[in-house]
Amino acid sequence: MRAAFLQAGADIRFAAILVKSIRTYHPRAEIVQCSDEASPQVPGVDEVIRGGSARGRLMMFRTSLFARVAVTQPTLFLDTDMICIGTVELEAALGAHSVAVCTREFDRGGPFNINFRGMMMTEHAGKTLGEVYPYLGCATIVHNAPFWADCVAAYDVLPQKYREWYGDQEVIRDLVRAGRHTFAELPESVFACLPERANEKAKILHYKGEQRKGLMLKHANERGLI
Repeated sequence: MRAAFLQAGADIRFAAILVKSIRTYHPRAEIVQCSDEASPQVPGVDEVIRGGSARGRLMMFRTSLFARVAVTQPTLFLDTDMICIGTVELEAALGAHSVAVCTREFDRGGPFNINFRGMMMTEHAGKTLGEVYPYLGCATIVHNAPFWADCVAAYDVLPQKYREWYGDQEVIRDLVRAGRHTFAELPESVFACLPERANEKAKILHYKGEQRKGLMLKHANERGLI
């Protein structure tokens, strides 16, 4: 098992929970932290890759650091607001593909909020969430492919606003459609399941949004992760 994540900022509580949860089911996992120069090292990681600043370009910054992670073996890239609750078989999830992306399952039919954080994404007006962003950026597996480098290059043609938010989902969607890599799909209900929709197949829970962060701390405490 090999995993990587981005830590940007001094609050490492959630990243530490993620690392401990991975090691609960994968004691010999190799875990890589990607960070700016100032963020603390998270306890339990094996390698730290640093560079640049996330200020005003969080999504592009994360993608650029992910592109520096060696992927000579299957590597799982995760957000830090996640808890591993089961064994994850990366090779099985990839199959014969070089990349596996997380397929959105929850609330696909709901309207997309074009004014999220004041971004004014009028190009997506009238579309559903699933139409705009069919893939999530919180869980991705890469093996022997310059996928993240291709994502970085794709940012060059995106409006500036996407470098801070939603850029990952913009470039992943477009790269899947372009067919530049062979893609497997990771069901959201298994690899990034919302805690309120937890099921017996879920391997990783995703506490996305500020409203779920307290619940993540509560569940982590119950599982002995803090």
